[in-house]
Amino acid sequence: MAVQTGRDRMTIDDVVVKTASLLSATVIAAALTWALVPAAGLAPPRGHGMLSRAAHPPRP
Repeated sequence: MAVQTGRDRMTIDDVVVKTASLLSATVIAAALTWALVPAAGLAPPRGHGMLSRAAHPPRP
């Protein structure tokens, strides 16, 4: 049995506020990550993964 709270449904205002807060938190986290993580540490070593193998097939 679910616990009853004072509110049964979310209003349009609740949805807008929740969406805006989650979107802003995502943007802030992305901006901090972009500013604080060195760019050299983001790229995987060459030759690893499916995408790099497809883009650069091995030479005979």
